[in-house]
Amino acid sequence: MVETEITERLEEAVNNVPGIKTLSSESREQVSNITIEFNLSRDINIAAQDVRDRVSRVRGRLPEND
Repeated sequence: MVETEITERLEEAVNNVPGIKTLSSESREQVSNITIEFNLSRDINIAAQDVRDRVSRVRGRLPEND
């Protein structure tokens, strides 16, 4: 449930942020952890803002915290 309702949606949202070197995730009961590694050439402040922007776009489609 966490994997399909949260992790996959977030992965899809951030998957095409420029400069991603690797993207990995781990889902467990009530926990989703997504790790993004960027190329060194990418400004980390801009990359972080890009990720925040993408997450905020899908936040309203994520399930409510029970």
